[in-house]
Amino acid sequence: MERVLARIEAEITLGTFDYGKTFPNSPRTKRFAPVSPPEVVAVDVDKVRQGVASTAVDAPLFQSLIDEWMGEKEVEWKRSYQKKQVDIVNLYLRPEFGKKRVSDITRTDLLKYRAYLAKDLHGKKALSGSRVNQIMSLLKQVLDEAADRFDFITPFVRIKPVKQGRSQVDPFSLDEVQAFLREVDPHWQPYFTVRFFTGMRTSEIDGLKWKHVLKCLTLSPAALIWVMRQAI
Repeated sequence: MERVLARIEAEITLGTFDYGKTFPNSPRTKRFAPVSPPEVVAVDVDKVRQGVASTAVDAPLFQSLIDEWMGEKEVEWKRSYQKKQVDIVNLYLRPEFGKKRVSDITRTDLLKYRAYLAKDLHGKKALSGSRVNQIMSLLKQVLDEAADRFDFITPFVRIKPVKQGRSQVDPFSLDEVQAFLREVDPHWQPYFTVRFFTGMRTSEIDGLKWKHVLKCLTLSPAALIWVMRQAI
């Protein structure tokens, strides 16, 4: 695949790339069909080496495109997921790429930024592999969409996710749970009891309403045991 990619990049540089011949079954074959013999055009070799093969001079700034794209995605995303994506944009993507034209972002830029996110810099704790991959995944979606809209080749190619370390889980034993519940403030005992013995997440228990609890209390003992087992 690397040899094929090298050939494609060389043909693009020379202006002889035939999309239909290379991808005969692609639904975009007609869109990229040549209307006249290919012309030899001047190519910025440095940009090609960096992963840029764009003629999208009218492409917008990254911050303009991502604002528009995020607005379009609101109808697809849950509110909680949308908030996470907005946080990624505001904390990471906008400060780094906001002032750049989307078609000017190179593969080299992406690789350097991924390495930056994964490093411990200036005494700050490095981001986890999972967090880095979340940031890069959103960036890929934006650049892929930009490439489709403004007819340039996305620079997000051959960039793999970073490795994610396994989380070390060391749960309390039953004796430790009971010791904790004996010592905790009585006001919090019901809360922690439910969390310990159902395995509910913070968002789930914070959204729990009394009407749902009361509904469970009207169940028969056998049904209530079944519900609890499913939760655990």
